[in-house]
Formats: sequence, structure tokens, C-alpha cells
Amino acid sequence: MKKINYNILSLTCRIVLIICIIAIMIFIIVKCTGKKKIKDNIGLKIDKTENVIVEIKKLGEFVTASYYEEMVLHYAKKSTKVLDKSKDELVMLAKGKVRAGFDLKEVSEEDIIVRNDTVEMNVPPVKIIDVIINPSDFEIYEEDGKWSQSLITSIQSEARKKLKTHALTNNILDKAKQMGRNRLEEILKGLGFEEIIISIKESN
Repeated sequence: MKKINYNILSLTCRIVLIICIIAIMIFIIVKCTGKKKIKDNIGLKIDKTENVIVEIKKLGEFVTASYYEEMVLHYAKKSTKVLDKSKDELVMLAKGKVRAGFDLKEVSEEDIIVRNDTVEMNVPPVKIIDVIINPSDFEIYEEDGKWSQSLITSIQSEARKKLKTHALTNNILDKAKQMGRNRLEEILKGLGFEEIIISIKESN
């Protein structure tokens, strides 16, 4: 009778030992697999962030609003003729445009956070990118008297400043900011993101 109990006890110990070994092996496998998944997820996030940065930087100077205007420029100065009290006059028509948007080449890795299907982006301030009035965009309608080239160049430079001022008065920066936000959201949706959070830095 004692021998039979001993055999049963021995068999029970072996079964328990085998179960313990299997449990330990399962624990080790699960733990290692979990670590691998975490590493894989980190790798995917890094790759995705880098892809976003590359795609955004490709946009460079991202123009999102333009302002067009035709201006009549009228200038008068004392006549250069002797004993002539009248004034020399110059009337010009200037056509130009102002472009506003973002310089996305300034976006860095710190400005983009990717979490699964969510992306947060902090973009540079909106700004005037350029004011364009080509020499051919100036047309002289009336010219009385003599006007030096240096004076005409000065008038053209003043026209560019006036065009920029008019664009700002017509809220080109606000329009560029709103349109820029909308277009960036469309681009990021195209990259596969479902939730998009865009913050725009304030200019200094």
C-alpha cells in the first residue's frame, strides 16, 4: 500500500513539474514577443514621423493666399523749365500681386508628433512671401517734363510698399492662415491620418 502511494506522489510531482516548465516557457515567449511588438511599434512611429517631415518640407514656401491689384500712380513735381510755375506730372499704371503663406522648410522633428492615426503639427508663422511687380507691369500713361531713371525706380519701389500695405489691410495673412490650415489637413489626410491637430506659431 505504501509503495502505491509513493508512485502516485511521484507521478503527481512529475506532472506539476512539467506544468511549471510549460508555464515558464509560455511566460518567456509572451514577454519576448511583447517586447518585440513594442520595438516594432516604436520603429513604425519613427518612420511615419520622418515620412511626414519629408513630405511637408517638400512643400517649401507654401503659398496659400494671393492679393492682386492694379494701381494708378500719380506724381507731380515743380517744372524744370525756366520761369515755368507749372508742375511736371507722371501718371503710371502698376499691376502686381502679393503672396502669403508658410515657409515649411523650417519645420523640424520637434514640430511633429505622431500617435497611431493622429498627428499634431506646429507650423511656422504665416508671412508675406513676396511682392511681385515686374518692370513690364509698369505702364506710363502720361509724362510731362523730365523724369530721371533713378526717380522712376524710386516710384516703382514705393509702389511695391503700397501694394504690400494694401494686401495687409485686406487681411491677406488671416486668409493665408485659414486656407493653409485647410490645405495642410487635406495633405495629412492623404498620408493616412484620421485625426489632425494643427497649431500655427505667432510671429515675433
